[in-house]
Amino acid sequence: MRLSQVLDELARDLNDAEEGHPFQTWTRGQLLAYINEAQCNAFVLNSALFVRTVIMQLAPGREQQPCECSILQQIIGQTDAAGNLLDGYLPRRSDAATYSWTKPGCPAPSGPFRLTGYNFDPLQGGAFAVTPPVPPNVKVYVKARCAVMPETLATSNLDDDCCGPGNGSDSDCRIITAAKQWVLFRALMVEEQSVSSVQTAMIHLKLYFALLNVQFSRQLAQQIGALSSPAAVAAIQTARVAL
Repeated sequence: MRLSQVLDELARDLNDAEEGHPFQTWTRGQLLAYINEAQCNAFVLNSALFVRTVIMQLAPGREQQPCECSILQQIIGQTDAAGNLLDGYLPRRSDAATYSWTKPGCPAPSGPFRLTGYNFDPLQGGAFAVTPPVPPNVKVYVKARCAVMPETLATSNLDDDCCGPGNGSDSDCRIITAAKQWVLFRALMVEEQSVSSVQTAMIHLKLYFALLNVQFSRQLAQQIGALSSPAAVAAIQTARVAL
């Protein structure tokens, strides 16, 4: 399913798809902004849905801070540039073992440079350390499992495939499905509020959390409530007029 199709479905759900005059109440840009908001919230609430396998090139030295990885789960092993494992799985070592290496990080005369282990602190995002340190002027790659922050969607992505057979994983589809519920929640809370519209909005909000496997709680409702406060609603309505 293309992103443009997702927006078309949302317009129909919001009764904003009049033939020849769609997106009169809610522009594509606004709906995309809500989808981006939904994805960012989803990453915070359940980053496991965003786990991917990535190939990254390491920097010289022990400490690594790759931009490809928002939250590191595992370094699978050292690879070539194409992602083929060279020597099987790389063991995770303790801090003491990682930082006890004092020898220079130079390639052995008898063969190419090989890593022997790694370590990381889950609280440090994607940062990790390797043993031995990567020497200068040597290209070293590893395969890792990471939670990757979703990219911000724009109108230039309308023809991109975002979900469906061969175009994204099952988690991609779940995220988009959940995002649609978030968009409907946000839209209904900004519209002229009535008891029925607020009740319907809360149903969409609860579905959003359910699709993310997140337990809906009063605390979460309070946090989300800030997004539908009178000040937030007024700001969004002002933005709508300006578009």
